[in-house]
Amino acid sequence: MQRASAITTPILAMMISLTMSSCMGTATVKMPLGPVYNGPVSADALTGRIAFSGVPGLRAGINARLWQGNRSVGAFKGALVMRPPDDMRVVLYNTFGTTVMDIVRAEGRLEAYLPSKDALYLGDAPSMMPPAGARMVLESRDGAHYLYAMQGGSAVREYAFDKRSAMNTRARVITRGGPFMEAEFGEYPFLHSPAHASYIPGTVVLRYGRGFRLEFSIEEPETGEVPPRLIPLGRDAANIFDISALDAAE
Repeated sequence: MQRASAITTPILAMMISLTMSSCMGTATVKMPLGPVYNGPVSADALTGRIAFSGVPGLRAGINARLWQGNRSVGAFKGALVMRPPDDMRVVLYNTFGTTVMDIVRAEGRLEAYLPSKDALYLGDAPSMMPPAGARMVLESRDGAHYLYAMQGGSAVREYAFDKRSAMNTRARVITRGGPFMEAEFGEYPFLHSPAHASYIPGTVVLRYGRGFRLEFSIEEPETGEVPPRLIPLGRDAANIFDISALDAAE
């Protein structure tokens, strides 16, 4: 293993806040810092520069903050695990090291588990990577590059790139009737690490649904193969809910 230096709803967020006591850690997204890009500007070239592209697997500590709308739910230490293309697990801890929340996004599904309530919240969460067979279309405007993944004549993913460095600053799932999903990326601090770590952003903001936001900074990432057991789906819980139902019950 080489060292290189995902989602809740309003009710769920309120439940998290009840489990906390003066948690620590924060994350602030900035524009990515990187050298001037002098390579080809094409759909193929920028597809290869999407955040986390080429990473064989990732384990890292994080400093995270949860938001619901403009309200900060709390700050946490945590852990991040990722497997390609973008299966992800985020575990958040309180100051005593107790798990407050365990989030898994894999195989198009989202599971958010609150141990204090033995409650599991389920929802849809499509991959943010380009779907297999999608046609990639590039546009440049307003000082940035925009890459679109097209299926059936419609854009299903959108990626924004900083024009100076050609680093990926945003990824968005374009759905019709599905949950809103977007990620912002900033501060690529691992550019001088092994090549496969170059596209690990230092900061990430994940937005899901109606106002939920998870911000985190990535600390000392370690890259290498991650076994599937570290990103489990199908957890058992005494109480199982649908995330969209919780939104409706707000």
